[in-house]
Amino acid sequence: MLALALLMTMLCHGGPNGIVWCGKSQHAIKTNDCLCDVDRPAPPKKRERTEWNAADTALVNSHFHEWITSCTQGLPRKCEIVPFLHKNPGIQCDWTKVRNKVLNERMSFVKRRDARYTVV
Repeated sequence: MLALALLMTMLCHGGPNGIVWCGKSQHAIKTNDCLCDVDRPAPPKKRERTEWNAADTALVNSHFHEWITSCTQGLPRKCEIVPFLHKNPGIQCDWTKVRNKVLNERMSFVKRRDARYTVV
């Protein structure tokens, strides 16, 4: 009987949102002092989007032109992107965002190239 009473006092709150077990009192629940849901994972982050201006896009296109126009080559590596970022301090982003920019520019180049040769 004592075990059942202890079990009932450990039930912190419950309902349609789920049941969370902890040792907090009912007073802590009413005043939102209960910290039993601290272990819940954070909600997923929204996708970040990098706004590229025309000057930065032109710099990336001119420096990585051979990777953009060549579909047989892979993407530039970190060791090839980091010196470009050091040379151009105006571009304030991570090397992975530059790599994604090169990939997106390649996709745009391929779409424009293929659209030129399609017969309508």
